[in-house]
Amino acid sequence: NREGTLALLDELRELQEVEHVAPRSFVALYQALDSLDAAVEWAIEAAKIRDPGAQWEALHPFNDKLRDHPRYPEFLRLMRLER
Repeated sequence: NREGTLALLDELRELQEVEHVAPRSFVALYQALDSLDAAVEWAIEAAKIRDPGAQWEALHPFNDKLRDHPRYPEFLRLMRLER
């Protein structure tokens, strides 16, 4: 449901103005929208802040389509999970 996903993104952006929202939340939503550039960018942000759930991003099968993205190795490097 594209409209629902976009609405949820808007809600998270608003919430982010007043409290912490885990970057990995954005990863999943942007993937659902097939916005892989944005999904990888948020994964990298999660790695930069050492989000404890970011390692899950590297391992979860849902994220398989991110693995071919040119910036994905940067995410792995930041998480110290280089191949």
